[in-house]
Amino acid sequence: MTPPATAPDPAAAARTRILQLEDNADDAALEQQQLRRAGVVADCRRVETRESFLAALDDFKPQVILADYHLPGFDGKTAIALAQQHHPEIPIIVVSGVLGDENAADLIRAGACD
Repeated sequence: MTPPATAPDPAAAARTRILQLEDNADDAALEQQQLRRAGVVADCRRVETRESFLAALDDFKPQVILADYHLPGFDGKTAIALAQQHHPEIPIIVVSGVLGDENAADLIRAGACD
C-alpha cells in the first residue's frame, strides 16, 4: 500500500537555506544567533573546506552564502569565484573581523554582495 501524499510544509518553504563557509564553530554559532535576532528563519549548513563547499553548493542548494574571508588553505575571494562559476545566482556575503576597506572593495568587485 502506498502511503498518502503529504502536502509541502509551508514552514519549511519559508526557511532560508544559508551555507556558512566558516572554520570556527563559535563564529558560525554567533552568525546564526544574529540571524535569529534579526528574525531570519534559516536552515544553516557549515562547511570548512573547498571540497565541502563545492559539494554543498549542489546538494544543499543554498539561497545565500556567508563566507569567512580567512580559512586554512581557502579564502573568501576563491569562494566567490567558485560560487560564481557554479551558481552565479547565489548571493555571497563575506564575513570578517579584520578585512580593511581595500580588501572589502576588491571582494565587492569580485562579486560579493556585501
